Amino acid sequence: MSTELTTSKALQALDTAVRTWAASKTKLTSQRRGDLQRDKINAVKDFVNYVKIHPAQATPADVLGWWSDLIDRGFAVSTVYGMVSKLSSFYKWAMQTPETRAIFGYNPVVLARPEFPKMYQGKTVKAIDPKDRKALLDTVREMANAGDVSASRDYALLLFFITSGMRRSEILGLCWCDVKMGDTNMVTARVKGGKIRTVEINDERAWRALFDYLEASDRLWDIGGEDPLWVRHDPKATGPHNPLSTHGFAKRVKDYAKQAGIGDIHLHQFRHSFAKHVAETSGSITEAQEALGHENLATTKIYVERLSVKRDKYGSSALDEVL
Repeated sequence: MSTELTTSKALQALDTAVRTWAASKTKLTSQRRGDLQRDKINAVKDFVNYVKIHPAQATPADVLGWWSDLIDRGFAVSTVYGMVSKLSSFYKWAMQTPETRAIFGYNPVVLARPEFPKMYQGKTVKAIDPKDRKALLDTVREMANAGDVSASRDYALLLFFITSGMRRSEILGLCWCDVKMGDTNMVTARVKGGKIRTVEINDERAWRALFDYLEASDRLWDIGGEDPLWVRHDPKATGPHNPLSTHGFAKRVKDYAKQAGIGDIHLHQFRHSFAKHVAETSGSITEAQEALGHENLATTKIYVERLSVKRDKYGSSALDEVL
C-alpha cells in the first residue's frame, strides 16, 4: 500500500481499505448497519480531507488540529470524540498485519485523544420549544394533506417521536410484527445492547397518522410480518420495502425545520423534550427514568437537571414567614 495520495490508484486503494474496515467492524445483525458504516467511512474521509496526506503520514499534531477544526465547524464535543475514536479504530485495524504495520507504524490518535467528555453535559442537551414543535408538525401535515406520501410518513413518525420519547434507532427500526394493538397499543423495540423494550403508545392521533400513511402508500392491506413500518418513497428506492434510514429521516426533519422557520434541530431533541415533559408533569425522576428506558438513573438526572424547570412550590410560604 503506497503512502502517497497523488495518484487515483492510491486514492482508490485507501478508499477500499476504509470501506473494508467499516464493513468488518460493523455487526451484521445491526439494524443500523448502513448508517454505522457510513459514519465510520465519513469520519476517516473527513480526517484525510483535513490533513491532505495519507493517514500513514499523519502525526498526533494532525489529529489535534482536526479535533480543533471539527469543534470550530460546530460539531458537539461528544460527536467529535466519536469521530476521533472511529479514526483510531481504523488505525488499529490497518496495523493488524506485518505488511500494513510497516506502513502505518503507529496510531497517532493514542497520543492525541483527550479524555472522554461527560455524557450530555454540553449545550446539545436541549428541548424543542412546544411552539417550534407545533410549527414543525403544521409544516409536515400541510405537505401530507397535499398528497406527499413521504410527508405523510414523516408526520406519523414525528408523532411517534413526540408521544414515546424513544430513540431514533428504536422507532426507525420498527417492523409490522413489533406493533401490538388492542385495549393497550404498544410497540416492541430493539434497544441498546440488543435488548428488547415494549413501549405503550396510546395516543389515537399517532396511530391514526400511521394508518393514514400506510393507506396513502398503498401498504395498508399488504404489510405484515417483518416488513419495515417506515419505507423510502424517493426515486432512488429500488423496491417497495426499502427501510427508511435514520440518516435520511434526520436530514428530512432538518429540511422541514428550515421550511417552518425554526432553525436547526436534531432528532434526539425530541427525546430531550419528552424527558422534560415527563419530569415536570410527574415531578418524579424515576417516572422519567422508566419512560425513557434508562438503566442508569444518573443518565436521567443529567437530562432532567439540565432541561426541567424547578417549580416554585414553597417560595411564597417561605416569604410569608418573614413578612
